[in-house]
Amino acid sequence: MLYLIIILSAMALISIVNILLNQILFNLELWYILLAVVVNTVAVIAISGLFAFIIRHLLPAKWFSADNKFFFVSKKECKFYEKLGIKKWKDKVLELGFFTGFSKSNMQDSANKEYVERFILENNYGMVVHFVGMVVSFSIIFIYPLKFWWMFGLPVALVSMFLHLLPFCILRYNSCKLHRLRQLNIRKEKQKNKTEEN
Repeated sequence: MLYLIIILSAMALISIVNILLNQILFNLELWYILLAVVVNTVAVIAISGLFAFIIRHLLPAKWFSADNKFFFVSKKECKFYEKLGIKKWKDKVLELGFFTGFSKSNMQDSANKEYVERFILENNYGMVVHFVGMVVSFSIIFIYPLKFWWMFGLPVALVSMFLHLLPFCILRYNSCKLHRLRQLNIRKEKQKNKTEEN
């Protein structure tokens, strides 16, 4: 609901600002301004969705595994997110796990090594999807003639980038905890194996 409110509010604000500036700069028809904002909004959602599909379904899962050091998050970075007050707002951001059949909104079985590794895999997918989403959002600048890029494309791209940035930060922050939990499970498994051998 929060995302929908932000999107609709941003569309209204972008439309109002463009209508006011339009009288001075371009003298475009009202319907053209409203349609341009709607088309850009739908386009950025479609582009982000297309790249999310490609990343999630066409790239090898091993690239996103728990062992991939590329996704490592330092304690310093986690502290940075805490300074941004992430603990206060992270639960208010939409979690789209229902698209993949794996909810990341809460941990179901923290003692299960396979479950935690699947959680990390889905978390890593999410990080890449949202990072790419931030970047490709700016491709909508080229939908309309370049003289209009700052009127329609740029504002919509900035809102989209912000909406991708929030979950990206949450996923980075959660990654640190997930890897600590995974290491704890690995240690427990080794201790259990040693005990059984003795």
